[in-house]
Amino acid sequence: MRPYLLAKASFFKHAGDLSSASACADEMRKLDLADRYLNSICTKRMLQAGAHEEAERTIALFTRDGDQAGGLLGTMGFVENKHSTDVESSDRVCAPV
Repeated sequence: MRPYLLAKASFFKHAGDLSSASACADEMRKLDLADRYLNSICTKRMLQAGAHEEAERTIALFTRDGDQAGGLLGTMGFVENKHSTDVESSDRVCAPV
């Protein structure tokens, strides 16, 4: 079931339906809550869809003590750069024309 949902989320992403891709990735993540790979894919889709608060809550599932206050992205440095890139790209996509 997970490969199907992963492919489905990818199809939605390439079709430009980022909110459906995010929802599908979240459904996939919930099938195996201990899988860091699925969590990171889900978080990436959430950031691309502009659901920044939900993405931070999802990232916090794999941090020590569920740290969400301030230093979350600093403690996970590899996510910090990707987060800022996705935030910038989501702002460009969602910006009024």
